[in-house]
Amino acid sequence: MVSVGKLRNALEDLVRGVGDGRVFVGKHEGFIVLTWPRGSMPDTTRVIAQSAQLLEKLGVEYDRSSSYVFLRIKEASNALEWLVRAVSAMESLVVVGGGSGKEEEELSGEEAVTVDWEKVISELSNVVTKHFSGFSEVVSEVGDALRSNNNPLLLGGPGSGKSFILNTLMELVPSSVYIHMGESTQAAIEDMVINAGESLQLLVIDELDKAPRNTHISPILQLADVLPDGTRVLRVAKRGKVVSMVFNNLRVVAAANPFNPRLRARNWWDALMDRFIPIKTPTFTIEEAVNYVRERAGKSPEWLPELLRQYIDVLSIRRLDQITRLIATNTKQQTIEKTLKTSKSTPNTPPTPFTKPPFMK
Repeated sequence: MVSVGKLRNALEDLVRGVGDGRVFVGKHEGFIVLTWPRGSMPDTTRVIAQSAQLLEKLGVEYDRSSSYVFLRIKEASNALEWLVRAVSAMESLVVVGGGSGKEEEELSGEEAVTVDWEKVISELSNVVTKHFSGFSEVVSEVGDALRSNNNPLLLGGPGSGKSFILNTLMELVPSSVYIHMGESTQAAIEDMVINAGESLQLLVIDELDKAPRNTHISPILQLADVLPDGTRVLRVAKRGKVVSMVFNNLRVVAAANPFNPRLRARNWWDALMDRFIPIKTPTFTIEEAVNYVRERAGKSPEWLPELLRQYIDVLSIRRLDQITRLIATNTKQQTIEKTLKTSKSTPNTPPTPFTKPPFMK
């Protein structure tokens, strides 16, 4: 349950965020839109997500992407004035204890977010296989891992669809934290998880193989361990105190490039792999690539299949997104071909083969 006080505090934080620039204010189709990065105010974001139904009754639409949170406010001319009125309304609902020991009133019907993993797995399959039918087996394996409270690890080269699957999962699970191992320290990882709280449902770890030093993976090793009762525990020392957190419904999903013994330290790579289920991402077909571009650009030129076939060795999902944007803006074939030709460093070079890490041999 989300308390009135917590929602009031979250709204007050949005007021401060508008004032100091953390929250952006804009207008779109008659709505005032508040926007902020998901990681900038984790506590506020979590409370807002849990209060979405109540906010909807107040004329506010809650939405999110993998990177941002959005609040669309109806029938308001000024964001700050609306927020101040909302804070006042929450203030009037707070039950003052007065020494009676009575706790603060809770918002009825606003329970903490509990993820329906069966629904998430089904929607993940629908979104991914809609574009790439060849990914059905991968999505099925990811679903099996999530359903059984195991940790799936997507293995594949750049542009092989790993991030596509991770981003889709984050869209489907509101209470999630994204970590890029190549840019994160141990302290940063611990702080992000602590700020998210024990209601955290999904931990997404990208570029798992890029962890610079062994110490960075300590919180990952802890959170990837599932106890007999199905919970996960994080214990860290912060400011002279030991913080211990228990997660009841957390899932950990990661992505990495194939194992390269020249770049990885076996002592920590093996420890990680002992906690994850490796799943290799497949390559997509020319037909799937054409359909992907057609669905997103709204059209598919006659010359596209042959062009993609000619440059199949440099195609990735990110490259297809680039082609989609070019076709959507009526860019000429010669320009698109030049873009592909430039990215093709060596003619007729086959794709880098998948190298099995030692634990898969």
